[in-house]
Amino acid sequence: MIGTRLYLGFVAILFVATGLFGLFAPAALLLAMGAGNPGPAGLTAVRAFAGGLPFGIGALAGWCSGSPARARFGIAVTLWLVAPMLVARVAGLLLDGSASVGHLALAIMEIFVLAVGAGIMTRRQPRP
Repeated sequence: MIGTRLYLGFVAILFVATGLFGLFAPAALLLAMGAGNPGPAGLTAVRAFAGGLPFGIGALAGWCSGSPARARFGIAVTLWLVAPMLVARVAGLLLDGSASVGHLALAIMEIFVLAVGAGIMTRRQPRP
């Protein structure tokens, strides 16, 4: 259970940091992704989806890491939220040819989170 809670703490730090970057530096995030400046409305959308969403995932993981009773729930929700992000990112890379350092870094982060989380979820749980 300690490993599960450490994993959630790591996910919390990783996603909160990513979310803060997207929230407070959306133009820099777009630059890392190889995209141009979309203007004020586009920056607001980036803040919401590349800032708010990862921040929320990290906050949930952090909250769940604080309690053994919430730990498995936190991993399950994290997997359900991160898997579609990775699928969409890979689809974009394949369909649009939009490979950039930023996209590849986020894809690696998402693969790591999914692989470790799935490994933890498939472990046999001790009986109470």
